[in-house]
Amino acid sequence: MRPPPRAPRHRIDRGEGDAGRRLVRDAYLDEFRCFESRSSLREAFALSARLAPLYDVMRFDATGDTEAAFRRGLTRQDAHNARAVMDELLDVCRGRD
Repeated sequence: MRPPPRAPRHRIDRGEGDAGRRLVRDAYLDEFRCFESRSSLREAFALSARLAPLYDVMRFDATGDTEAAFRRGLTRQDAHNARAVMDELLDVCRGRD
């Protein structure tokens, strides 16, 4: 399901244009309500969704242009943070922990 025009893919808003995506998100999260409250699950979903551009580049981007992926839907600070997280993960994976 695509986001409304000019809206970042990783953010689901309260507007009418995101009604369908909210329904899908809430149906998915309802399966986890035995573990956490709905508000906690939504907060966790919102935080994890901010990593969507990073996931996109690692999974789907054939060019491997991480900087371009970070610019898709992220603020400059979020892109900087995503780069730092990715670098840390790569260091751990390479045994530089």
